[in-house]
Amino acid sequence: MRAIMCRSASCEHGGAAIEFAMVLPLFVLLLIGMLHFGLVLTTRYALVGAVYGAARTCTLARDPTQGCAQAAIAAQMAFNAGGPCGTLNVVAANADVAGYDGANAVRAFAVTATCSGGWALSAPFRAEVGASLDRFGARAVIPY
Repeated sequence: MRAIMCRSASCEHGGAAIEFAMVLPLFVLLLIGMLHFGLVLTTRYALVGAVYGAARTCTLARDPTQGCAQAAIAAQMAFNAGGPCGTLNVVAANADVAGYDGANAVRAFAVTATCSGGWALSAPFRAEVGASLDRFGARAVIPY
């Protein structure tokens, strides 16, 4: 007789708490993943902007050298607060690129920067995804 009476909604106390306890870890993991991915994307976009800005600044200043590019990128990354960049490698060199007509070579200044490390959260995601989320680069070529 008691089994028939407990089929009502009043006998299911605590069901929502159990479901919440089961779903909460998934929501927390999803939230941490979104925050980490947002930090990585923000830093990547800041690096792309800094590389382009460094190539343009050094070209306009008529100082297309490694030192100019490295200083400009470091200053721009610090200004943008694009997130941590553990190791910032900058390679800058003069290059000849094909002109607009495809035949004549044009002098250009090429800047390549690679940012790696700085994110402690990426270690669990590397194991799951199988890809490195903490190493990326950007390149800009500005003719002068």
